[in-house]
This record gives sequence, structure tokens and C-alpha cells, in this order.
Amino acid sequence: MAAGKAVAQSADAAELRPVHTFRDYALARVEEDKAKAVERANALGDAQMDAILSADSLEAMFSADDMDSTGGRDLEEVEMCILDVAYAASDRFTHGLSLGSGLYLYVFITSQRLDTREIIVWNTGSRLIIGKIRWLEANELFGTPDANVVIKGADTQSGGRVLKLYGVPKRSVQGEVDS
Repeated sequence: MAAGKAVAQSADAAELRPVHTFRDYALARVEEDKAKAVERANALGDAQMDAILSADSLEAMFSADDMDSTGGRDLEEVEMCILDVAYAASDRFTHGLSLGSGLYLYVFITSQRLDTREIIVWNTGSRLIIGKIRWLEANELFGTPDANVVIKGADTQSGGRVLKLYGVPKRSVQGEVDS
């Protein structure tokens, strides 16, 4: 009987995969990061209002709100260093990691371009990118050369595009993050 109980316990343990633990972590972080996510969303709205109010022509005013948040797709082949992440949930990102109750995970990532030193905030719902960002975060690598990354995309047979995060190849002189 004890052997049967051990088999049942090991089967239960085998069902608990890292992605399950991550979902629990992500749900907690969504709650914790709500204020940061709202702040970043408000920053985009403020930037749009700034562009409208400072437009120097009718055409510029009408096109000023065409700016959108920067997504991972906008940063393909851009080398950057990951500095911070904020977790958020939405019912709109239906291709991402499901958190249950119709909500899907997406993240706001703060990074610094290695070429221009510009700080950029971008978002993604790509589970492949989110998983790697979480690994960097869990290993406390944000802001280090090990967090220098580049996004690469690949077309799928169904006409979509899959984004993946890769480390920046090591060079004799590699970009560093400003301190």
C-alpha cells in the first residue's frame, strides 16, 4: 500500500510542470505590477496627447495619435539589454499564455538599445519571449551583459510569425548598458 501511495504522489508531482508554477507566479506579479502597467499605458496616452497638442500643422495633428505602443515585432534584429519587466493581463492577447478566466499574460519590458543607448519600453504576449525574460529575471541577470538580447522572427507555414529571443553574440567589444 505504501508503494501504491508513493506511485500516486510521484504521478502528481510529475504533473506539476514549470509552466504551472510560472502561471501562479505570473498571476501574483500581475496584481503586484498593476500600478506599473497602468503607468506605462498612461505614458503612451500622454505621448500621444503631447504630439497632438504640439503639432505644427493640421496633418500632423490628425496623424499624431497614430503612434502605438512598441511591440516585440517592432524590435526584430535590434540588440538591447533587458533592464526590467512588468506583468499584465488582458482578454485581448488570446495567443499568449492563458492565466485562466479568459485572461492572457503579456509583459512590459524596459530595455536599452545597445547601438543608441535609448531606453525603450515595449510589450509582448509571446510566451517564448516571456519565458526567457522570466529566466533572466529569476537569475538576476537584468542589466548585465548576459541580458543583451536580440529578437528574431520566423514565418510559419500558416502565414503567422513566431518571435524568439536570442543572446547577442559575444564580440571583442560588446555594447554595455549605461550606469
